[in-house]
Amino acid sequence: MVDLTLLQSISYIAVAAIVSIAAIYHIINLREQRLNRKIAFTSNLLQPIASKEAIKDWIILMNTKWSTPEDFKTKYDSTINEENFAARQMYFGTCQIIGAQYHRGLVDLETVYETAGEQIIDIFLKFKPIFDYYKKSGEYGRDSLWNFEDLAFKMAEMKSSKDPGYRGAFQYFGGPQVWEETFKKKPQ
Repeated sequence: MVDLTLLQSISYIAVAAIVSIAAIYHIINLREQRLNRKIAFTSNLLQPIASKEAIKDWIILMNTKWSTPEDFKTKYDSTINEENFAARQMYFGTCQIIGAQYHRGLVDLETVYETAGEQIIDIFLKFKPIFDYYKKSGEYGRDSLWNFEDLAFKMAEMKSSKDPGYRGAFQYFGGPQVWEETFKKKPQ
């Protein structure tokens, strides 16, 4: 005959094992849900720069030409060229928001990279001299667009690790040395 205390011990062990398995499953499920929500949120944030209209704006911005920051102001300042300004603000603002949400842990950086990494790098490289000029002149605060800048550095780090020879579309605007000069020092 089986001892009653042995059966009771076995049942306690079985219950404990079932509860442990359920807890582990629940933790795994919660992690998966969190990742899925993060990716969905990231995808929603990226929609403004992944649309057909945004790609057209990106082409316009990448074809923007100026010789000096002062020349840029005379051609593309918000009071002179509203369409170019609107395209810049859409890109810069979206990248600023994505960068801010990344710092809060709400954005999946891999999804950002796969969707718009090169665009973000190229737009940042193209307009960095203008950012610097406006910051230096006081027209932008010194902390303006720092989330965008940090996001561009993250994208550049990811791109460099996956494709060490990449220098982006910017090679046509400033040569490959611009990549090294820009991304040699991470923003503070």
